[in-house]
Amino acid sequence: MIKVLLAFLLIISGCASRSQKKLIKEVKSIPGNQIKLIPVSSRSEALKYFHNQRNYLILLFEQSKDPYYGTPKWTEECLKSNIPGRISETANMLTMTSSLFLDSDGNPGLCPESKAAIKSQVLLVYCDRSSEILSLKFPTQAGIDLKKYKLCP
Repeated sequence: MIKVLLAFLLIISGCASRSQKKLIKEVKSIPGNQIKLIPVSSRSEALKYFHNQRNYLILLFEQSKDPYYGTPKWTEECLKSNIPGRISETANMLTMTSSLFLDSDGNPGLCPESKAAIKSQVLLVYCDRSSEILSLKFPTQAGIDLKKYKLCP
C-alpha cells in the first residue's frame, strides 16, 4: 500500500512541474517573444554575465539629470516600473527575472508612458553542466507562471 502511495506521489509531482523545453515552447507561441542562447564556458562565466546584465540595468535606470535642461531623466513612475531582477543562486542553477518596459526589438530603456513600450518579463537561466545561458523575453500580459516550470533538470 505504501509503495502504491509513493508511486502515485511521484507521478503527481512529475506532472506538476513542467520542463524548460515546455516553457520555451510556450514562450515561442507568444507574439513579441525573444529567445536567445548565450554560450558560456562555466558557472563563473555565467555568473559574471548575470552580474553585468544586472549592473547595466541598474545604471540605465539610475536617476540622473538632463545635462542641458537640468531636469530628471526618468519620472518616478518609470523608475518604479522598470525592476531589474535579483540574481538567485541554487546548488544547480542561476536565475534572474526582471520586469521591464522594452521596445519592439527587446531593448530596455522605455517608460510606461511611451507608446512603443511593452511591459515584459526577462528571464535568464543557467543550469550547471550546461554550456549556455537561456534568455527569454516575453510580454507580461501572456501570464506565464514561472513557478510551474522546472527550469533545470
